[in-house]
Amino acid sequence: MGGGGVCVSPAPKLKEGETALLRIVASDSRTVFQYQVKGGWTWRGESASQMGLPFVGPPRELPTQTQTVR
Repeated sequence: MGGGGVCVSPAPKLKEGETALLRIVASDSRTVFQYQVKGGWTWRGESASQMGLPFVGPPRELPTQTQTVR
């Protein structure tokens, strides 16, 4: 993970240019960072695969707490 995006292994089934949502839970488990990403480069080897996912805009910071609906 860097300033411009993230490299994911194994590569998700995402086409180049297709957008997706990446959610990362903070180490304190109280916050989720939600990033919109775009399918970038893909590398597929015999036993592994990777995909570069550039960020599209700034992340959203969300609480992980869920509320019960009555």
